Amino acid sequence: MNLLFWNCRGISNRNTQRYLFNLFSLHKPDILCLAEPMVEYDSIPSSLWTRLGLVLVGKNNKEIPSLWILVRVPITFSVMLRYSHEQFSIIEVQDQGSASFIAFVYGSVWANRRAEMYKEILIQKENFQGNCSVMGDFNAILGSHEKSGRAPGGRSYRDFRNFIDSGNFIDTWSNGRAGSARVECRLDRVLSTSEFVDQWESHSILVLTRHHSDHSPILFQGSRGRRITRFRFQAMWVTHPGMRDVIAEFWHRPHPRLPSMQQPSQKLRLLRPILKKWNRDVFGLLDVEIAKAEESLAQVHTNISEQGFSTSLHQQELTTHTALDTVLHRKEIYLKEKSRVRWLKEGDHNITFFHRMATIRRASTGISVMQIDDELITDKNRIAAHISDYYDGLFRTDNLSEQNLDMVSEVIPKLVTDSDNAELVRTGSRWLHWVLLSGLLGDCGSGCLLNGGGLLSYGNHATRFELE
Repeated sequence: MNLLFWNCRGISNRNTQRYLFNLFSLHKPDILCLAEPMVEYDSIPSSLWTRLGLVLVGKNNKEIPSLWILVRVPITFSVMLRYSHEQFSIIEVQDQGSASFIAFVYGSVWANRRAEMYKEILIQKENFQGNCSVMGDFNAILGSHEKSGRAPGGRSYRDFRNFIDSGNFIDTWSNGRAGSARVECRLDRVLSTSEFVDQWESHSILVLTRHHSDHSPILFQGSRGRRITRFRFQAMWVTHPGMRDVIAEFWHRPHPRLPSMQQPSQKLRLLRPILKKWNRDVFGLLDVEIAKAEESLAQVHTNISEQGFSTSLHQQELTTHTALDTVLHRKEIYLKEKSRVRWLKEGDHNITFFHRMATIRRASTGISVMQIDDELITDKNRIAAHISDYYDGLFRTDNLSEQNLDMVSEVIPKLVTDSDNAELVRTGSRWLHWVLLSGLLGDCGSGCLLNGGGLLSYGNHATRFELE
C-alpha cells in the first residue's frame, strides 16, 4: 500500500496539476491526501481525477475543506471515512483481515488549537482497535534542530513531544523565499505505532522533490511480499541441550572425499539445511512454544485450585515456571540479536524495545528506492540489475596484462609463507575450523565465540564439540 501526502498550496494551478500527474505516474499511490487545495473540490474539472483514476472518499470538517482524501480505483482493499475534524480526517483501511487507522493532518498555526488536535487524535486512537499512523503537515517541530533560517519562536515544543510519547508513535518545508526571509522547517512527517510498522514486510518513507509548493510530498510505501533471507546461526540455539548432539552427529558422518582445504567449508555448507530442519522440527517456533508453556502453567494452576495443594502439583508448577522462563529467555536473545543493540545488560527484559529496534533496522537496511543518474527507480528488478552491473564492472578485468600478473606473483608469496600455507591445508586445522565456522556463525548479537578448542559459547552457556 502506497500513501501520498502533499501540501500543494493550491491545486487549481495547471503546473501543479501537471506535477501531481507526474507523481502518480512514477509512484502509483493507492491513497492521496491533498492539503491546502485552496478551492472547492467541485471547481476542479472531473477529467483530472478521471485521468488519475481517483475518487473522493472524504474531507476535513471546514467550510472550505483544507484536506481532500482520494483513493485510486480499483483497489484490493476497502477504505472508508471514520472521523472528520477541522484539522484532521481519519480513514479506516481493511486489508487482508487487518484494520488500520490512518489520520491525515493539517495542523493549525496556533499552538493552543494544535494542542486540541493532539488531544482529539489520541481520543480517537483509543476508540479504534487496530494499527495507527498519523501523517501530514503538523505545523509543529520537535526542536530548534528542525528549523533553519529565522530563530524559532519562544513557544515550547512540549505539546508535540508529549503527543508523540502519549501515542507511542515512532519517529520538510520551505517557504520559498530567498535571503534572510527564507525559513525551512520539518513540518511534514509520518508518525506510526510499532503495530502499524510490523504489518509490513518492508516499508519506506520518501520525501520527494519540492515543486510548485513550499512543502515536499511525502510518500509511504508498505509491502507484504516475502523477503529473501539468508541463513544465520541463531544465538538462542545454544541454549538448547540437543544442539550439541545435532552438530556432533552430522560432523562425524562420512562425506565424499574432498581436498583438505574444502572439507570444512563443504561440511559447513551441508550443515545449514540440517540446522534449519532441526530449528523447525525440534527447537520450534518461539511464540508457539511460549503459548504452550503458558497453557501448561495455567492448567497446573487450575489443578491446584480444584484439587488443593500437594507436593507433586507444586513440583509441576516449578517445572512449568522454569520451562516458560526458558522460552522467554530464548525470545529475548533472538530479538536482542536481531536488533543489534549490545549496550543493554544481558537479562534485562526489554523485548518490546528490542522488537521495535529490529523493525526499524530492517526497514532502514532494505533498498526500496534508488536514484540512477537523474531517475528515481522503485522497480526491484532494475535495482538488482544495476547493483549487479556495478560490482561486475568494478571487479572484473577483461584484459589481464603480463605486468599485472607479475605484480600478483610478487605480492602473494610475501603475504602467505610456506609455513602458513602448510597450516591452512593441514587436515583438522583448528585455526581453519575457527575461521570457517566463524564465517557461518557471523555476528551472534551479544557474543558467539568458537575458540580453537571447539568451544561455542554464548553468555553463560557453552557447548563443546569435536571438529576434527
